Amino acid sequence: MVRIFRFLAGSIALYGLVLQFWLMTEYPGSRSLTVTLMRFLSFFTVHANILIVLCLIWPAFVPRGRASELLLRPSLRTAVMCYSAVVATIYFFVLRNIGHDQGLERIADQILHYVTPGMFLVDWIVWVPKGRVRWRDLANYLIYPALYCAWTFLYGAVSGWYPYPFFNPGRLDHQEILGSIVALACLVLATALILLLLDRALAGRGGLRT
Repeated sequence: MVRIFRFLAGSIALYGLVLQFWLMTEYPGSRSLTVTLMRFLSFFTVHANILIVLCLIWPAFVPRGRASELLLRPSLRTAVMCYSAVVATIYFFVLRNIGHDQGLERIADQILHYVTPGMFLVDWIVWVPKGRVRWRDLANYLIYPALYCAWTFLYGAVSGWYPYPFFNPGRLDHQEILGSIVALACLVLATALILLLLDRALAGRGGLRT
């Protein structure tokens, strides 16, 4: 059951990524495939969904091995769950009405921001062993978003392009951008804290593993 679910859920996430990349190749500003790929890989949503695909599909096909052992670790899967929940939250409250996407664009958005985080949440609740994530891991969950922010501003300084309006110096002053970074850090920590509290609650009930 778990392998079937992970394969299907991972395939849907992979489809969403491929669809989004194909759509980006058709954007007016897509000067080359390299530029499109760089911009595609500059979205935190894409990062989170690539991690979801790896966590779901790789263990389904290769249940044994070091890579699968790493991808099945509760701490890593909780981190990915945290990032995907952050993606869904920011999209719903900040980004969902920007651009008024329709057709295939809207389908890709729905898959990457709602469907895949929801499917990964099911996997996390049902099959990830509970009570094994440490409280001190909360601070570690900030490392990846911090690296992402560093990359975003480095690439933006070179290319003049930023993936999100709340990180764009052309629209916001330095104080507002700092506020965006602090807000992101707080959201990551709050989301991770909620997941750890849920993890402990499920561990106390014996979890929901099947």
